[in-house]
Amino acid sequence: MPDVATIPLHFLRPWWLLALLPVAAVVLLVHRRESIAARWGGVIAPHLLKNLIIAPTRSWGISPVHLVAAGLMLGIVALAGPTWRRELPPFVEDKAPLMIALAVSASMGQTDVAPSRLERGRQKIRDLLAARAGAQSGLIAYAGTAHLVMPLTDDRAVIEPFLAALAPGLMPSDGKNAAGAVALAAQSLAAEPVAGTILLVADDLGGADGAALRQAAGRNNIAMLSVSPPQDEGNAAGLDAVRVTVDGVQYVDEVEPRTLLVYYLRERLGKTGTVVGCDTSNCGACTVHLNGQSVKSCSVLAVQADGGEVTTIEGLARDGQLHPVQKAFNECHALQCGFCTPGMIMQSVDLLGDNPDPDEHEVREGIEGNLCRCTGYQNIVRAVQSAAQAMKPGATAPVENPAPVAGS
Repeated sequence: MPDVATIPLHFLRPWWLLALLPVAAVVLLVHRRESIAARWGGVIAPHLLKNLIIAPTRSWGISPVHLVAAGLMLGIVALAGPTWRRELPPFVEDKAPLMIALAVSASMGQTDVAPSRLERGRQKIRDLLAARAGAQSGLIAYAGTAHLVMPLTDDRAVIEPFLAALAPGLMPSDGKNAAGAVALAAQSLAAEPVAGTILLVADDLGGADGAALRQAAGRNNIAMLSVSPPQDEGNAAGLDAVRVTVDGVQYVDEVEPRTLLVYYLRERLGKTGTVVGCDTSNCGACTVHLNGQSVKSCSVLAVQADGGEVTTIEGLARDGQLHPVQKAFNECHALQCGFCTPGMIMQSVDLLGDNPDPDEHEVREGIEGNLCRCTGYQNIVRAVQSAAQAMKPGATAPVENPAPVAGS
């Protein structure tokens, strides 16, 4: 008989299976009431009753009682949450510990890698921790000296707040003491039953010798994730030509292939109304229109906009007249700190282009990808619906010079 622990099928909510008992009891009770022998058993002697009962002719069909019982049983099993789980044998399970050493020197603050070398390193570490969910990971910060930020843990949610807080100003001294970071990581891994991996996340090793780093790592593997820009060969090396129309003006530029559209708009063209809120495409503050569709410009490369038309928050107003959505946001007090407002307005314009008369639920669904940290959603919904009424043909307050969505 197989061990129950090895059976892959299990239930997420097994207590729901107890509900099968009353269903079975009701079915048995109904069958008993329908039984002729049970109904006459107390009246006629058993030896006579079996000779007096005439069994009805059996016909094929589905009893309503059985149909209802089958439906209830299927529903109960579904509520119990049957699922399959693949359990890895211990000898192939990934339990190797990982110590991450992040450089927090002053050079990591440079922005030649968007949004900065340090922030790019943080993003890579977050992705790595997510991919290693459940595995042991630790964090070290180093500059002139190395410091243990978080010992080995299988809970990445504990590491992330400390990772986000790291900055060059927190370090006692500037520098690139990669050897000290590797030695501290090896010390943290010494008590582990198996060898681990030490990952350096830095722009460079600061002149550290590779042989010395391997020696400091001891039995552990060592790897490096570089967040430095590639070395250009000549002024035009590694650059791509981009021809894009932004707010009705055509621009021809050369950009690095990794440049995000939001940084091209802000830093090259000065369109600072498009703000950077999270760099993870979650908040929507950087929303613009690309070829008539709203996009989060922190998740679009500038080269992807080549040959396209981009409309930013600065391009909505025409001839000194605000767009109806901008007017509605002002009149309905749909902003507090105003940080999310540019992206929220751009998303709302796109929403009204697809649905000219949305109800409250449709508005909330249409802007769900844009976050308001001041929680002013109620007035935002009112503003969008007010703008929808103002943009209708024959409205009492007709729109003057409505700005078309780029690409239309």
